[in-house]
Amino acid sequence: MSVERFTSFYPSTQLRKKFLIGSSIPIFVFAIPLLFTIIIINIEYMINNQDSKFIDISGGILFALGFLILIYLIFAMFYLLYYKTIRYEIKENEIHVFRGLITKSHKIVPFRTITNMDLKRGILDRLFSIGSIEIQTAGSGSAFLPEERLDGILLADIEPLREHILNKVRLITGGSAGVTHDNDQYSDVYVLQQILDELRLLRVDLTQKRKNND
Repeated sequence: MSVERFTSFYPSTQLRKKFLIGSSIPIFVFAIPLLFTIIIINIEYMINNQDSKFIDISGGILFALGFLILIYLIFAMFYLLYYKTIRYEIKENEIHVFRGLITKSHKIVPFRTITNMDLKRGILDRLFSIGSIEIQTAGSGSAFLPEERLDGILLADIEPLREHILNKVRLITGGSAGVTHDNDQYSDVYVLQQILDELRLLRVDLTQKRKNND
C-alpha cells in the first residue's frame, strides 16, 4: 500500500477471515462442555442401571448441534456486516475512524494529541499476517485502553502506516510519539511508564488550572 492510499482506506480482507474464525469460538466454548455432559450422563446411567448400553439421546445432540450452528451463523453474519462498516482516513491534522453496525461511530484523533502507538498482533492476526495499531493520546481515559485502534492492517503495510502517522505527528508537534510492539505492551516497565505519563499530564493540568485561578 503506497503512502497516497493511506488517505482513505479499508482494513484488509484478512480481517474478515479472522472474524469468521473468531466466530467459531463460541461453538467450541459450548460444544466441549456439551460433550462432557453427554459422557457423564451415560456413565451415570450405566453405573446406576448396571447396563452396558448408552442412552439414546441422538435427538438432543442434534438439537444442541443445530443450536450451536445457529449461534455461529449469527456471530459470523454480524461480524461480516460489521467489517463492511470499518473505514480509516488520514487527514492533514487528524485520523478519522468510521465503524459500527447498530451504532455508527465516527472517531477523530488529532495528531497533536497522540503520545504513543502500540503495534499489536494476536494469534489470529499472526495466522492471517495482519496487525493493529493502537493509538494512545494525552486525553486517554486509561493507560491500559487505547484511544483508538486501526485493525486489519496487512503486515507489509503496518510499518509504513505507522511511519506515515509518526511523520505527521512530528510535523505538527515538532517531536515524536512513542512506539511499542505487542511483546512489550503488557510488561511491568511499560505499564508503570504509562501510569507515570498519566500522572505527569495530570500534574501539568492541575498546575495550569491553579495558575488560571490565581
